Amino acid sequence: MTKEVLLHLLQEGECFHLEAKKAERDLPASIWESYSAFCNTDGGIILLGVSEDKKKNLSVTGIQDSSKLIQNFWNQINNKQKVSDNLLFNHQVYPFTIDDKEIIVIEVPRADRHYKPVFISDNLFTGTYRRNADGDYRCSREEINFGLPGGGR
Repeated sequence: MTKEVLLHLLQEGECFHLEAKKAERDLPASIWESYSAFCNTDGGIILLGVSEDKKKNLSVTGIQDSSKLIQNFWNQINNKQKVSDNLLFNHQVYPFTIDDKEIIVIEVPRADRHYKPVFISDNLFTGTYRRNADGDYRCSREEINFGLPGGGR
C-alpha cells in the first residue's frame, strides 16, 4: 500500500472496507470481530494505531511497539480457540509510518466459500460476524445455517 492510498483511506473514514482501531499498546478485543466480518463479507483493511472521533474523522495516534503487536497478532490468529481460520500471509500484516507515527496495516481477504464462515472464540453461532456499512454485526443462526453472502458451509 502506498502512502497516497493510505492518506486517501484516512480521509474517507471508516466504511464497508475499512476499520480503524486505536491499539496503542495492545490488540483491541474487537479486532477479531472485524477480522471475521471482513472474511465473511468482502474483505477489507484494519488499521491499528488509528482513532475515530465522534464526528467519524480518523486520526493517526500510533502504536508503541509494532513488532510486539504484530507477533501478538500472529500468536492469536493462529490459535484455533481464538479464530477458526487464519487466511493471512506475512505480506498482509505490516507496519507503516505516517506523520512520524507507526501504525499496523492488516489486509484481510474475503474468505473462499470453503472456509466460510470464519468465526471467533471457538463458537460458530455466537462468533460469526458480517460487515454492513462501517460496522461489524453478529450473524443470525439463519444466516449461518443457510449460507452467508458469497457462500457458507
